[in-house]
Amino acid sequence: MAGPLLGVGNHSQENMHKRLPRYMRLAPLLCGAAFLASVAMATPAHARCTEIVATGHPDYVPITWRKGDSLEGAAVDLLQLVGHKLKIPVRVVHTGSWKRAQAEVFAGDVDLVLGIYKNSRREQLLNYTSAYASEPVVVVTLSDTELHYRERQDLKPYQGGMVIGDSFGEELDAFTKSSLKVHLVPSVEHLLNLLDRKRIQYALHGLYPVLVTGHKLGMAPRMRTLVPPLAQESMYMAVSKRSACRNLVPAISAEIEKMRISGTVDRLLGDSWDQWSKFDNVGIAPPTLPDGAPDDTGQQGGDQSD
Repeated sequence: MAGPLLGVGNHSQENMHKRLPRYMRLAPLLCGAAFLASVAMATPAHARCTEIVATGHPDYVPITWRKGDSLEGAAVDLLQLVGHKLKIPVRVVHTGSWKRAQAEVFAGDVDLVLGIYKNSRREQLLNYTSAYASEPVVVVTLSDTELHYRERQDLKPYQGGMVIGDSFGEELDAFTKSSLKVHLVPSVEHLLNLLDRKRIQYALHGLYPVLVTGHKLGMAPRMRTLVPPLAQESMYMAVSKRSACRNLVPAISAEIEKMRISGTVDRLLGDSWDQWSKFDNVGIAPPTLPDGAPDDTGQQGGDQSD
């Protein structure tokens, strides 16, 4: 099938606020006796972990984004609440690019990464918390680009782009590496600049950051999001295995689960979007979701005919 391509239009902030929790919301996770037992094992970590130093992606609204020498976003607010519950102070720092942020946590120079997908390489270096949100990985192109897409194999003839350090799950990572022609860049802004200059024909990324950056760059009227998404990935926090806070992960997970079930996480995601759109992005209408986005059940909507 050749498409469809769905435009990124200007929509009201109220509309975006209503749709954001639906899209980012994570389905209920299993939480059994083994998980509860692991929480008890985290207690000794309090004696060693006197502060949680965290970092994250500098351009991933509404999860995290850079503001001065620190980061803001839903994941920041969530971790602050967790730290308060566990009576451990939290300090959030901006460490640079997404690749640099990961490197700092991998090395143990920073304790925790605020929002990250899971893969086996990262699991060798990080202890993951429970997931707190879910996001689609999408293909974005320009309205005047001829790109025929029905499934990921259709991308093979085209030149694409990704941000350095991004991972979209084991299967998609392997396919991207073996089958696609992908140019790597340091940031979402660089990625869209390449798209704008026609040096690449499509961009692979999580939905919200690429749409948000497109609006900031004034590209939104010319951008199109292809459906179906390539993947639906869960968002986690993760602690370095070299961190003194590594054994605290079960306790952090327990608090995240409580706040996810109570609706606190959804509220933080919505509040984070409002904060960015009102104070950091004055005058730019927030993006809307493509009509072909999956709903809470994971079903694909929208017209997918040629």
